[in-house]
Amino acid sequence: LWIPDIGTVHVSGLSIPNAEIIVKQYVQEYKYNSAQVQVVLMNVRRFKVQVIGAVNKPGFVSITSVDRLTNVIHKSGGLHKYAKEEVKILSYNGNEFQYSLKKFEFNGDLNNNPIIKEGDIIHVPYMDKYVELIEKTLTHKKNPVLVTGFVMNPGGHKYIPGYSIQDYVALSGGSADMGSIKNISI
Repeated sequence: LWIPDIGTVHVSGLSIPNAEIIVKQYVQEYKYNSAQVQVVLMNVRRFKVQVIGAVNKPGFVSITSVDRLTNVIHKSGGLHKYAKEEVKILSYNGNEFQYSLKKFEFNGDLNNNPIIKEGDIIHVPYMDKYVELIEKTLTHKKNPVLVTGFVMNPGGHKYIPGYSIQDYVALSGGSADMGSIKNISI
């Protein structure tokens, strides 16, 4: 923290109340011995983390230092329909941790919904019986799957490995009153 006419105070890694104490001591010691000091956080720092595996939009996600695992998965398009609910986090220091989204959803256990730190890599594995299928169909091509005809919201959707025709019709809002999934053509 740079304070004009006084100097620099190192507050990295401190909580706001602790930073306020350190800044107050510094200001009172070096310049104004009766100064009133208040520290306010104006903006929460943003950074990117990598999300890989069974999410609908794998890649890098921009988050803040207060985002939890479920927020990051949501920002990655949510879980793939064949995703396991046991998520691995590879931390920047080389440690690997496993968390259960099922346990968090069931009983609100925050130990299974940790705050994500800069440098973490979130890996959501696929269910074992679908891994081979996903590996066969996985592609980096960005060609959309177009859904037209009597659906509620015709249009293009990102190709998602393992999704069926019915899944893409559902992504388009389902069939309209005049439509029928019996007459689907590719």
